[in-house]
Amino acid sequence: DQPGYYVREATGANPTYLGPTGGNLDQQYKALLDRYMFSPDGRYRLFVGSTGANQTAIFIEPPSEERAAGATSQQLTNLNGLSWDPAWSPDGGRIVFVSNTTGSDDIWIVNADGSGLRNLTIGMQSWDKRPSWSPDGTRIVFWSDRSGLMQLHVMDADGQNVRNISQTTWDETDPLWVR
Repeated sequence: DQPGYYVREATGANPTYLGPTGGNLDQQYKALLDRYMFSPDGRYRLFVGSTGANQTAIFIEPPSEERAAGATSQQLTNLNGLSWDPAWSPDGGRIVFVSNTTGSDDIWIVNADGSGLRNLTIGMQSWDKRPSWSPDGTRIVFWSDRSGLMQLHVMDADGQNVRNISQTTWDETDPLWVR
């Protein structure tokens, strides 16, 4: 009922209010979110870059020593439309992100080498946003408006077994799995 930050179990049970938005909690949330832009070893960084009019893609920036030796950023995705909100898997092998290339905001996955691009939530005609990996890399949490309200959902890393873990009568957005 109270706007602000909450923490809950992975099942959605026991939501605990941490406090209102603003100040230190906003800074802590942003710091956690920024951490998922880096590979687990901290060397490579994900970023979103423009690839043309109304198009963005997910890129991997190499470490500074590799850039100094001439290495350039690698473009991972090449979809029509916008791609954003990338997050690195805990094992460093996959990236989850959002794209609107199908006309709705879907959760996609791609291997860190650019192979295996796959839409995990195709056909829902809903907003599916802000994906975040479970600590063991087997599940992804995200928010969606597929039930009418913005609610938190969890699915297996292959897009199966999607379930609403919010089950509330108010909007809940921007989940971040703390690892």
